[in-house]
Amino acid sequence: MIGYKEGDDGKSAVNSKADVVHTFLVVHMNHNASKLIGEANEPVAELSCENLSCSIKLYPETKVFDIKLGSYQLLSPKGLLAEV
Repeated sequence: MIGYKEGDDGKSAVNSKADVVHTFLVVHMNHNASKLIGEANEPVAELSCENLSCSIKLYPETKVFDIKLGSYQLLSPKGLLAEV
């Protein structure tokens, strides 16, 4: 956690201004893959993606999310379900 202190009420001079960014986080993944496995350990689906970028800006009263995805593939045991 960033900026947490037990017993702190979270109030500061920065937090009192509605248009000042409180937290800014950027995540970029070149490649990511996940596999969903069924109860009998059989593959149910596979998802892979390329060039995932996500940014999050947290203001005292507003949350702004920006997500971009270069490409993805969704596969089932019977073949390709979706691709972009």
